[in-house]
Amino acid sequence: RTSAARSRENGAEMASLEVMDAEEATETLADELDALSFGEEPVATADFGGIVEDLEKFQQDSLVRKALLEGIDLRQYRESVEQELHTAESQTVETYVAEGERVEDLYGRLQSCDAVLAKMQELLLGFQADLGGISSEIQHLRQESVAMDVKLRNRREVEERLKAFLEKVVLPPELTTAITDGNINQAYIDYIQALDDKIAYVGQRQSPEDGSSMGIAPARTAVAQEVGPHLTKLRARAVARSRDYLLKTITRLRQPRTNVHMIQQEELLRYAPLYHFLKRNTPEVAQEVRATYVDTMSKVVSSLFRAYLQSLQRHELDISDRHDTIVVEEQAMRSVFSSKVDLSKRSDAFVLGERDSILLQVEAAPILIHVAAAEGNKFPFEAILRSVLKHLCDSFTSEFLFCIDFFGEMPNAVPAPSTLREVYKKTLGMILETVENKLFHCFDCLGIILCVRVVNAMRNVMRRRRVTELNGFFDALTLLLWPRFRQIMDAHVRSVHTASASIERGGSLSTSTHYCTRRYAELAASLLTLHAGHNRQHDEQSQHGDAMLSNDIVTLRREMTLLLQRLADSLPTSRERCVFLINNYDACLTLFGNRGLGVGSAEVSTFEGLLKAQRDAFVEEELMEDFGRLIAFVQQTERQVQPNDGAAGAPNINEDEVAALVREFAGTWQEAIRRINGDVISCFTNFVNGMEILKYTLAQLLIYYKRFQDLISQRWPRRPPPFAKDLVDTEHIFLEIRKYSRSF
Repeated sequence: RTSAARSRENGAEMASLEVMDAEEATETLADELDALSFGEEPVATADFGGIVEDLEKFQQDSLVRKALLEGIDLRQYRESVEQELHTAESQTVETYVAEGERVEDLYGRLQSCDAVLAKMQELLLGFQADLGGISSEIQHLRQESVAMDVKLRNRREVEERLKAFLEKVVLPPELTTAITDGNINQAYIDYIQALDDKIAYVGQRQSPEDGSSMGIAPARTAVAQEVGPHLTKLRARAVARSRDYLLKTITRLRQPRTNVHMIQQEELLRYAPLYHFLKRNTPEVAQEVRATYVDTMSKVVSSLFRAYLQSLQRHELDISDRHDTIVVEEQAMRSVFSSKVDLSKRSDAFVLGERDSILLQVEAAPILIHVAAAEGNKFPFEAILRSVLKHLCDSFTSEFLFCIDFFGEMPNAVPAPSTLREVYKKTLGMILETVENKLFHCFDCLGIILCVRVVNAMRNVMRRRRVTELNGFFDALTLLLWPRFRQIMDAHVRSVHTASASIERGGSLSTSTHYCTRRYAELAASLLTLHAGHNRQHDEQSQHGDAMLSNDIVTLRREMTLLLQRLADSLPTSRERCVFLINNYDACLTLFGNRGLGVGSAEVSTFEGLLKAQRDAFVEEELMEDFGRLIAFVQQTERQVQPNDGAAGAPNINEDEVAALVREFAGTWQEAIRRINGDVISCFTNFVNGMEILKYTLAQLLIYYKRFQDLISQRWPRRPPPFAKDLVDTEHIFLEIRKYSRSF
C-alpha cells in the first residue's frame, strides 16, 4: 500500500511539472511570435489577441497538449498533419471516383424521394387546412351544445315548478268525483286532505318558500282565479258531507247499549281529519260539531254514572246510624217491642276489621252490578265510592286522550281543555251531589276516613297518568268528607262529655268493662291504624285533615278518661272503683295491642300510666284488708327509724304489739292469700291482667313482711325475742306464692 501511494504521489508531481513546462513553452512561443514581423509593419503593432485565444483552445486539445508536453516541433507537426490530410483527400477522391455510378444512382433516388416528399407536404398542408375548418366547426357545435343544455335545464326546472304548481292548483276529475259522490272511507280522507292543501295553497298571498309559484303569490295567478270558484263549491260540498257524517256518528252515541269507546276509536278518531278540515275552513260548523259532541257525551256519561250509582246504592251495606256513638242513651238501646235494654247493640261502626284492605286494591276492577246482584253482595260506602272513582278515572283518562287526538286540544293546558271540562261537568256535579246527600245521613267516621284515603289514592293514580284535570273535583270531595268527619267526631266527643253515671248496663253498673270503653277502644284503634298507615300528602288540605284527626283523637281520649273516672266515682267503695278502672284501662290496652299499636303511641302510653296507678292502689287496698295492722306498723316504725332530717334513730317498738302481729300473721297469712287469689279471679275478667295483679299483690306482701322482719332484727340485734319462733320463713311464703301463680 505504501509503494502504491508513493507511485501516485510521483505521478502527480510529474503531471504538475509537465503542466508547468507546457505553460513555460507557451510563454516562450508567445515571446517568439511577438518578436516576428510580417512585411514592413513592425511586430509591436500586430494584434495577437486572436492567436492567444487559439493557443488557449489548442492547449485544451489533447493532441496539441500532448505535442507541447512531449516537446514536438510545431512546424514539423503541421507538415505531418498536412501530409496526412493530403493523403486522406487523395484516398477520398479515389473512393468517390470508384463509387461514381452508385453515387449517381443514389442522387437519382434522392431526387425522386424529394419529389414524393414535396407531394406529401402539399397533401399534408391540404389536410391541415381541412382540419382547421373542422376544428372551428367543432368549437361552434360545442358552444351551441352548451347553450342547448342550459336551455334544457331551464325548461326542465320550469316544467317541474309548473308541474308542482299545477298539481297544487288544478282539480283532477277523480278528486272532484270522490268528494262529491264517493263513499266516506280512508280514501275519502286522503281526498279531503288534498283538497285542504289546494285551498290553503291557492289562498296564499305571498310566494311560497319552495318556489313552486316562481316568485308569484298563488292567489294572484290567473289559474288560481279560475280555479277559485270551483274550489269554493267543492269545499262547501266537502263541509256538508263531513258535517253530516260526524253528526250522524255522534248521534249514534245516544243509542242504548252502545259501546261508546268503540265508536270513538273506530269511527270518530279514524275520521278526525274531517273535523280538522271543518275547523280550518268553517270554524262555525266545527263548533257546531263540538257542541253536539259535548251535549251528547255529557248526557251519555252522566246517565251511565247515575244508573251505576243507583245500582250500587241498592247494594250498600248500612253500617251505622245516628245512635252509633260511643255513649248511647238508654232509650236508643232499648228494643222496639220491649222495655229492656238491648245488650246486643252492634258495634260495627267502631271496628275497622278488614275494611282498610280497600286501600291496597284501589286500582282493582270496579264492582260489577250483575255479579253483585247474583251473589247478593253488600258493600260499605267507601267500596262504592272507590268503584265509582275507578270508573270515573278510567273514563276521564280515555276521554282526555280522545279530546287530544280528535279535537286537537293541548294536554295539560291552563285552563284544562274546554271540551273535557264541559263533557264531565254534569257528571262530576252529580257525583258530588250524591256524595253530599249520602253524607247527610252518614254516621260512619271510619268509612269517611277510608273515603278520604281512597280519594287521595285516586289523585295519585291520575298524577301518575299525568292527568291533573280532576284535582279540583278531588278537592271538592275532600272538602265534603272532612267537615262531615268532624261533625261525627264532635258527636262522639259530645256523647262522652255529656254522659253521666246514669248510663248503666242492665240496670246497674258493675266493675267489669263498660261497653263505652270497648267502643272507644275500637274506634281509637281504628283511627290510629288509618292515621299511621296513611301516606302523607304534601298539599294543604291533607295536612289540615291529618292535624284535625290527631286533635280529635286526643280530645276523645281526654273525655273518655274523664267519663271513666265519673263512672268509677259512682261506685260505693274505693276497691270497686279501682277494679272498674283497672278492667277498663286494661281492656283499652289489650285491644290496642291486638290492633298492632306500638308502645310509643300516645294512647298506649297514657293508659299504661293510668293502669299502673290503679294497680298500685288496688294492691294497697287488697293488702290492707287482711294485713292492715302489719302494714301500718311497718310504715309508722320506718318513719321513726328514718326521720325527715336523715339521721337514723333507734326504733321504739312495743314488744307485746310486735308479738301480737307476729302471731296474727302466722295464723292468717295462708288463708289471706287464698282469699286474695279468689278476689282477683272474681274481679278481673282478663286472666293475664289478673295474674299480673296477683303476682304484684303477693310480691308486695312478701316485701312488707320482709321489712317487718328487718325492723325486728334492728330492735333485737343480739338476742332474738321470745316470739321469734312464730315468725314465718320468707322462703315458705315465696313457695306458697309460686303455687298460686301456677294455678292462676
